[in-house]
Amino acid sequence: MTIISEISQTIGISEKELIEKGLESFIEKEIRLVARDMEDYIVWKNKEIYLRNQFYWRESISAQQTTNLFYRR
Repeated sequence: MTIISEISQTIGISEKELIEKGLESFIEKEIRLVARDMEDYIVWKNKEIYLRNQFYWRESISAQQTTNLFYRR
């Protein structure tokens, strides 16, 4: 007796129905995991863009301050 047979007898459904429901559940879980991974990727890419912009803004402000020091004299 296979594990599928044992489980189907224990819960009272056919092996075919057990396999179909298990496969459906597995696919739904995989879809949720992929969606979560995509959200994580989007957040990370947005974070990279934000940090890159922060660096450029800081460099721009620093350059402006340096330029202003020379022109004040």
